[in-house]
Amino acid sequence: STPCRLEVSQKAQTFPFVLVGSSFVSVCRVAHCLALDAAPYLFQLPLEYQQQKELWSCVGMPDTFKVEDYATVLQTLAKETVGKALSEGQMNLVIGLIAVGLVGVLPEGQQLDSFVAQSVYLPDTHKTLRPLPKLLFDDTPWVPREEGILLCHPRVSRETAIRCGIPTTRHHMLLL
Repeated sequence: STPCRLEVSQKAQTFPFVLVGSSFVSVCRVAHCLALDAAPYLFQLPLEYQQQKELWSCVGMPDTFKVEDYATVLQTLAKETVGKALSEGQMNLVIGLIAVGLVGVLPEGQQLDSFVAQSVYLPDTHKTLRPLPKLLFDDTPWVPREEGILLCHPRVSRETAIRCGIPTTRHHMLLL
């Protein structure tokens, strides 16, 4: 019945409910499909549980994560590393979250919503996560930089930067 489904759904949101590996995780951190290894932040529903479709539907488990889910993980990582350089493992995770998560779930040719972009963090040239609006993509590496300019890490592609709404250094210079 509907009241029972609502009660189960609400209860499942209040504690780690899904067994992934050897740990229970919150249902909001699990989706049916996930194209990258984003543990310990996001998880794919283990194959052995995929048959319980009604249960997962009842608790509101999505098929895939949304842009906002990936943005939340980047925010969490930014809080955990506050101003420090990312480790190689963290950097690989961030690049995956950006390429597969943020840009990967956007419809072809569509840019990241400017409201969402305000809460997204990307790595700078020193592997430090910075708020997206503070970054520029360096498409003029031969031009000397003014002090204080934050540039995207070279592992962030030009296409990714453009789709995330990051202005290029060329565009920035034309506006000056």
